Amino acid sequence: MKVVYNAPSGYSTIIVVICFMFAILFIVVGIIGEYIAILFQETKGRPIYIVEDKVNFDGKNK
Repeated sequence: MKVVYNAPSGYSTIIVVICFMFAILFIVVGIIGEYIAILFQETKGRPIYIVEDKVNFDGKNK
């Protein structure tokens, strides 16, 4: 007894299109996430670096 499953016509095309669309969706969500991460870092208002020690600094403004 042989069981044969026949996929409907166009089934593989629909699967390929769905996979392609999800790939594009994930790329767009990643780009938006990176943009939001940059905005979040900028809005914190923290300095880029922190000075731990001052060496040979007289404190006068030039």
